[in-house]
Amino acid sequence: LRGSAIVNVSCGHEHMVALSKDGLLYACGRNGSGQLGNGDIEGKQREIPELLAGFENPGVRIDSFSCGAQHTAAIIRVQRHRLGEALMP
Repeated sequence: LRGSAIVNVSCGHEHMVALSKDGLLYACGRNGSGQLGNGDIEGKQREIPELLAGFENPGVRIDSFSCGAQHTAAIIRVQRHRLGEALMP
């Protein structure tokens, strides 16, 4: 997160998710139920926030997100394109 301007944070029972000004999501904490959103459900704890894959695409925008006790939910907007159109942020 060093160098990233954080604009929103939500905390669950033992995890947290942060949204950067650039629209990137970072997560850390316990992950026994997959609440970090990184595809790992083996219960590995992440001590340092890690960037969540899939949200770095300029066609994906996070409208809101929230952590519960053992889950994280996000409302995202995906920009759709027709063939031949350039991907614009």
